[in-house]
Amino acid sequence: MIRLLLYSQDLNLQMLLAPTLGSEFSVFIERRMDRVREIVSKGQCDVLILDLDSTSCPIPQQLCFFEEIRDFGVPIVVMTDDDGRALA
Repeated sequence: MIRLLLYSQDLNLQMLLAPTLGSEFSVFIERRMDRVREIVSKGQCDVLILDLDSTSCPIPQQLCFFEEIRDFGVPIVVMTDDDGRALA
């Protein structure tokens, strides 16, 4: 089973993603950057989906977070809303 960690402020994303991905994926959501950092650094997930949401936190702060965690060795999928598309 592939452990997929979703960093997002949108709690509905987990309900949308999990059924779409099927039984091969275990999807869990985390809203706190410090907790995501801990999970990723300990290798407790196989893939991270990073939802850059311009309404929840300043995009520059979220990009700094991405820069910090991208070298932990976990593949990261970045998604964003229309306002952040150019940055992603």
